[in-house]
Amino acid sequence: MRTTQRDMNYTRTVSGRVNGAGAVTQGTGFTAAKTGTGQYTIRLQPRAAGVLSVVASLESGSQYIAVPAEIGSEGVFTIYVFNAASNTSAEVPFQFTATVLERR
Repeated sequence: MRTTQRDMNYTRTVSGRVNGAGAVTQGTGFTAAKTGTGQYTIRLQPRAAGVLSVVASLESGSQYIAVPAEIGSEGVFTIYVFNAASNTSAEVPFQFTATVLERR
């Protein structure tokens, strides 16, 4: 999901779902790529001036955690997914919501 208009102060919200293989299964305004085991790069479309915040969550049980990291400029960020019980990377579906600063 993507807001169609800018929010207050030139921000917009982008939300989506990505499966364990790195394919977008819900949402628009972004692409996703699996770049390693449990590692996913999200690129917002169109590019943003910056990413203000990212929240990620999982559907697969309480033993898994999703950590947004490497939040870069121009609307690119990485989400890492882990199995907390075994302390290993995991390939499970996740959702995210990002607030981004629009280019003016």
